[in-house]
Amino acid sequence: MTKGKVENVKAKKKILILFLILLVLLLIVLIALSNYQALRISGITQSMDKQMVVLELENKGWSDIELLHVTINETQIPDRSELGVSYSSRLVIGSGLDEDPNIKFHANLHEIKITPSANKDERGLLSPSRNKPTDYGLRLSNTNKINNVTIKYKHFGWVYDKQVDLEFGNTID
Repeated sequence: MTKGKVENVKAKKKILILFLILLVLLLIVLIALSNYQALRISGITQSMDKQMVVLELENKGWSDIELLHVTINETQIPDRSELGVSYSSRLVIGSGLDEDPNIKFHANLHEIKITPSANKDERGLLSPSRNKPTDYGLRLSNTNKINNVTIKYKHFGWVYDKQVDLEFGNTID
């Protein structure tokens, strides 16, 4: 082999190795993204008869979350599901939510996107403005007891399922 051909083969090997390294890095990023759960449940309120539940939702990701579908008790559609949005830093959990003028409930879960959670400094700036959401909650009602909730959502182009087992209360992240 001539010197030019040897150098050409070495250059092709370097390009191939670089391509393989980039491919492996891309696969690692894709696997990490596919396993990342951006939606966090940071609080739960239930009625005494367990037919109504409010889940406090937080977006710990980098982009908006779109709620796609909610089921209860494995496969059942709840009688009523609403996404509550607070514009005053009041958590969308507990009682008296309907009386608070700074909390709006939306029956169409697709209507509002859940924005990434603000840090403490940003929350202080958002709260007085009352024009940007600060907190979110999912209110579900049903004629039968609600044992578990499955939330299907989209984040960063990926679709995820978040499962909440209300019987054991071990779902608060």
